[in-house]
Amino acid sequence: GGPPAPPFNLVNFPPGSRSIAPGETLSFEIEFRPSRLGGHTATLAISGEAHCETKVVELTGTGVQHVLVVAPFAVDHGFVPVGARSTMWLRLENLGNRELHAGPFTLETLTGGEFELPADGQLSLAPGGQAKVALVFSPSELGISTARLVFESDDETLPSKEVALLGRGGGPQLDARPRALDFGLVAVGGSRTEVVTLSNLGADAPGTNEDNLRFAVRANDGSWTETPAELIGEATGFAIEWPPLGYESAGLPAGDQAGLPVVFSPTASGRSNATLRIYSNDFNKPVVEIALSAEGATFPRCEYEVVPPQLDFGHVLPGATRTLSFLVRNTATSPADVCVVSPPRLAFGSAAELALVDPPASEVNLDPGETLEIAVRFSPAQQAVFTGAVELFTSSASSPMASIALTGSAEPSCLTLLPNHHDFGDVEVGCSSREVPFVVSNACSSPIELSALGFLPGASPSFSINHMPALPASLETNQSVGFRVAFGPVALGRATAALRLETSDGEAQILSLWGTGATTSTRTDEFHIDPAPKVDVLLVVDDSCSMYDKQVALGAAFPAFVGDADSRGVDYRIAITTTSVDIAHGGSNNGGSDANGRFVPLGGGNPRVITARTPNKERVFAENVNVGTNGNYDELLLKPFELALSEPLLSTHNAGFLRSDARLSVVLISDAADHDATPFSFYSGFLARLKGASQYSVSGMLPTQPTSAGSGCDYDESTAGQSPTARSLVASTGGALEEICNPDWPAAMSRIGAVAFGSAFRSRFPLSDLPDLSSAPITVTIDAVAIPAVSPVGDVRWTYNSAANAIDFEPSAVPEPGSTLRVSYTAGCR
Repeated sequence: GGPPAPPFNLVNFPPGSRSIAPGETLSFEIEFRPSRLGGHTATLAISGEAHCETKVVELTGTGVQHVLVVAPFAVDHGFVPVGARSTMWLRLENLGNRELHAGPFTLETLTGGEFELPADGQLSLAPGGQAKVALVFSPSELGISTARLVFESDDETLPSKEVALLGRGGGPQLDARPRALDFGLVAVGGSRTEVVTLSNLGADAPGTNEDNLRFAVRANDGSWTETPAELIGEATGFAIEWPPLGYESAGLPAGDQAGLPVVFSPTASGRSNATLRIYSNDFNKPVVEIALSAEGATFPRCEYEVVPPQLDFGHVLPGATRTLSFLVRNTATSPADVCVVSPPRLAFGSAAELALVDPPASEVNLDPGETLEIAVRFSPAQQAVFTGAVELFTSSASSPMASIALTGSAEPSCLTLLPNHHDFGDVEVGCSSREVPFVVSNACSSPIELSALGFLPGASPSFSINHMPALPASLETNQSVGFRVAFGPVALGRATAALRLETSDGEAQILSLWGTGATTSTRTDEFHIDPAPKVDVLLVVDDSCSMYDKQVALGAAFPAFVGDADSRGVDYRIAITTTSVDIAHGGSNNGGSDANGRFVPLGGGNPRVITARTPNKERVFAENVNVGTNGNYDELLLKPFELALSEPLLSTHNAGFLRSDARLSVVLISDAADHDATPFSFYSGFLARLKGASQYSVSGMLPTQPTSAGSGCDYDESTAGQSPTARSLVASTGGALEEICNPDWPAAMSRIGAVAFGSAFRSRFPLSDLPDLSSAPITVTIDAVAIPAVSPVGDVRWTYNSAANAIDFEPSAVPEPGSTLRVSYTAGCR
């Protein structure tokens, strides 16, 4: 091998001396040919005659891989939102001592695409010169795109060059709310925390978490450095709690949220301002700023309590709703000690199934002794355990923040506590409300042991449980037990309580109670009339031997039954089953044609569900209600609708009838007594579980006389008028009760239809308490307009029905669809 050749050499200059005439110039051409990378140096010595000074020329050069430098060798645009444009730069530098040319540029797509060919067709670079080439990536869909940028140059060492291109459609998008944050007035010495919600609204690229939202800053080399948010400006009293709540090191996936607590703790009165700056890998907005403002202030002393300190919703059926309340009470006695309470909010991370009900929109000033009621609604859709908290801030310097824990679970249950809430309204201090009955029912297939019943901590002492059952106790299948609660306020103002029923297997049912201590016992019952009612109507028709003429009369009365509903555009479904139930399904006898809750016709033929659009619906109805007279002689009036509206029939034979957003109306048609020993509470609980409170009614064409109707119409038996459970269901649900031996079936069925086809046509509205008419008259309003009982021309609009304890409207004056009816009265002192 031998030593490498020297890097510097004279070109076309053979060894020896040269003569230079006066004024003549001699040029030297020196070649640099490095054998390694890096710097090289040498000296060129030029010597003349003895009297001439030797001249020395320093030679330097750098050995490089290529004269044309291209950087970077790969361009990664990272994640770019669909529809956005990312521009990155390719740098070309000529390290040589002669002009170089680069181009033309061509683009070779490998996957995806979305890259743009550089506009520069050909580049010329002077010695030492530089140029930049724009590389654009504009994705139109999610996913990875790759390509190669290829070009040629006259650099002998780099005649052709490839640059790898990479980009990903998608990526994070930071949404920070609120855009500006004003803490308002905060007590000096106290503090207030507000949470900035940080959401990733970006699109998720499948198969990677690199598109997660990260709070970071990107360096020039493309790497990311986690960077906390910071406060800009004077920022006196402000602080950040980093990292955000719910934020993990892997970042925030698309659709997720994190909460950044920002705290203001004033040490002196006065205004403070700051800017919250948040850094992220959001392509479009890598820096977001939020203006912060607050004011420290001096307040009177604030002493308060929150009762109860937490809300336990217990077990709630999936799809059902339960509402509980807590009170914020100013416990001070000095008139000057006013508490300022901020609007409450759900804590970050609270389950979406929890919601505040009509919270105050601005700060509330509570005088000593005053209370603020905050209601929370729990609406679980699926079986799970849910948690959360309500947060509120006060003007108290020592305890500025209150946090009320929320817990609840959703799971199927066959144990019911009905009703599960009650508002006693205004009750005069020193008096007591009427006792309100509550019923616990077991619809399970096995006994349930009730282990405890009592008020949760924080309950007002104004509530009392009366006629409480002895516990523990075993509740058999289809058995019920009841108790009563009364409200006797000991002080003016709002009171609340939650009563918890526990079973030995850990299930808990919660009863929500409210009441207001007042100077008089004023009640206001409110009814919301359906704006566009949907109604599912199920007729249970007696198919025993005495029913032929009644079935014919029922079929002929169909136009009267649905006439008003048709004229008002009610969306209804009508189905019919019979009173025949065999032993296997809960009856006491077997019959040859027992329907067992199945809709007629049992075979083919007419449609089983009749709607307003069913062709020849009058004929179909008349034929369907003609169920025959060979049915079971032990008629069951209520069991058939329970079977009809339960599985497996709901998903099989009776499919297509029951709708979740429609009212349910059951109409009983029979001239016999109900041979069902199942208690009222079972059927009441079944309907409540199926449809929720006030979304159902039971009406009937039934025997109303003790033994005989007379006037040429016979009952099926002498005890026909003694069906207490059926009649109790009619009364308790606001249904209509008509005599089966009615000489005018169209008129009777028209009255039943007015109730059965929804609250838009209700004429009777039961009251929650007994009015004391000697103290004050009953007042009625519809949409806040007073409705006198008698019109100016003497027409009766409504009357108080003392027997039913209800307001009865005349047909011409019933509240219109979509309206709100309020009935106010004074209850007597007990």
